[in-house]
Amino acid sequence: MAKQTNTTSLQCLQVWGGTEAADQTLAMTGLDGYLYAKPHQGAKRGGDVYYLSSCASGRITRVILADVAGHGSRVSETAQDLRSLMQRYVNFTSQKMFMKAMNQKFAEVTESGRFATTVAMSFLAPKRQLSLSNAGHPSPMWYRAKEKRWQVLGVDPEDLDSKAEADLPFGILEDTGYQQTDITFQPGDMLLLYTDALIECRTAEGKQVGIHGLLDRLNQLRKKEPDAIIPDLLKHLEEEDINDLTDDDVTALLIAANGTKQEWRKMLAAPFNAIRGMLTGSPIGPG
Repeated sequence: MAKQTNTTSLQCLQVWGGTEAADQTLAMTGLDGYLYAKPHQGAKRGGDVYYLSSCASGRITRVILADVAGHGSRVSETAQDLRSLMQRYVNFTSQKMFMKAMNQKFAEVTESGRFATTVAMSFLAPKRQLSLSNAGHPSPMWYRAKEKRWQVLGVDPEDLDSKAEADLPFGILEDTGYQQTDITFQPGDMLLLYTDALIECRTAEGKQVGIHGLLDRLNQLRKKEPDAIIPDLLKHLEEEDINDLTDDDVTALLIAANGTKQEWRKMLAAPFNAIRGMLTGSPIGPG
């Protein structure tokens, strides 16, 4: 795959994303994003759902990546539900209420078989604070520029046999609580979110790559530029994988901290954007 060439700059109160194929570069306050999504067998839409949002002032960026059970109209309905919730909570600094609302929405339709593994992150640009919650999803990978290596977020780099904690997928238990991991996301740091195709693909020996296999491959990449990570990683996996990553939807989203600060014009426009958000169903959140 080629490097991403199309760039989308997230605007205040915008929710961007969906279930379609994508090869996209994204620009947010303090962050750059690189998204690759390929639905199963070349379909127009897949079962992976991705959304990014920016608050009224641009200081809060939120991201979700979900792997939804089912296909077709069922996934489309779920994607619309997630988009509506992203819009509703776009101005909330904390993502805890957002996680609770998503789980409750899935719990309402559990009988229809709708559930999803989901990873959600929020980035507060002024503090460079990244908060992440995991609902049964594969563990994100964190590149720490200071240490110049990738690690599994939530796992001690010196104890790779340990497992990162993940709560239940959405829609399993209505009262499930979701933990939150907070890290300082410094310029040069990167976070890779992905769906399970990247760890379930098999090598020529018939072995699944797995979490730690994916970690090894990331650390073996020669190019460290953010826009090269996903293309190089997928090329490496495709060369190994006997099924050429075609057995499932493939989605990978890399978020890179670029150190840019919040724009003054966005800060000054925030009260007006917030009023507009209330009129369009996006309430002013606490903080």
